[in-house]
Amino acid sequence: MSLNTVSAGDLLSRTLPESTIPRVPNAEMIAKPMHASIITWTMPEIIGDGLMVYWLIVDSRDDGTLTSHASASEEPRPLPIMLRELEQLLGQYREKTWICVPKRNCNIARRFADSGYAVTRGLSQINRAAREIERLVCDAKLSLTQRARQRQRLQEAPARR
Repeated sequence: MSLNTVSAGDLLSRTLPESTIPRVPNAEMIAKPMHASIITWTMPEIIGDGLMVYWLIVDSRDDGTLTSHASASEEPRPLPIMLRELEQLLGQYREKTWICVPKRNCNIARRFADSGYAVTRGLSQINRAAREIERLVCDAKLSLTQRARQRQRLQEAPARR
């Protein structure tokens, strides 16, 4: 029986599986002045909208202000777009920000960690932005559903005549 050996360099260059990203933040993360939370979703229940990927980024600054940014893309893998928007929103505050993302959502936790952010999986309630994001997502989904229903009614109206 032979043992496979791996050099330390190989271990460092390998991308980490998402499960190695912590679920519980450490004291260093909690102490960061900026907290952010990111969530993505699709809405296949809306006819014709199953290909859209929506995301919401909420950040909380140390002065207590909350900022939210909603976006969408038809791109099946919108991670590069999300990273670009996150860079624009947080700018030079990368080292001062802790981000929490839902478990297993397009591997965004791993990609953000690979980009140099302090990241945890799961919407930790310690994170100020995470406390707001679920409410905002419910509001966004309700609004999108209402708009889709209204669009459908408008499209069916000429057919009825």
